[in-house]
Amino acid sequence: MDGFTFTDIFDTKGIEYLIIIGFLLLVIPFWIWLSSPVRIKSAVVRQVLSRNSLRIPRGIFFSGNHTWTYLEPSGMARVGLDDLLLKLTGEVGIEYVAGPMAFVQRGEPLARIGREGKHLEIMSPVSGHVELVHASLCTDP
Repeated sequence: MDGFTFTDIFDTKGIEYLIIIGFLLLVIPFWIWLSSPVRIKSAVVRQVLSRNSLRIPRGIFFSGNHTWTYLEPSGMARVGLDDLLLKLTGEVGIEYVAGPMAFVQRGEPLARIGREGKHLEIMSPVSGHVELVHASLCTDP
């Protein structure tokens, strides 16, 4: 019985088991962190489209093409761009398609806004004659 030696299985494999367990304990939280959704983009979208960030005054009729109409007591109507379009586009330049004394039908181009070579036509929310245009918007929007 001289040649018999007893080897404990835990003495030889214990370090390997500890390394594997430690690796799994580090990989699992890292994997959860990597697969979590990005929260920054969601917060930005919520802030831009939040109800409190938009100005929606009373007495104004909104059109589906991001324009509004305010009927004055004299019978004239003021037309403008809604706050959502202005928040989404940022600073833009404006060019009037229909000048003073022109007749515009509802849905026809009234103005064109542009930024960095991209343009968007603004359609008229009402039909009627253009009496005045806000000329200072062309130079200082």
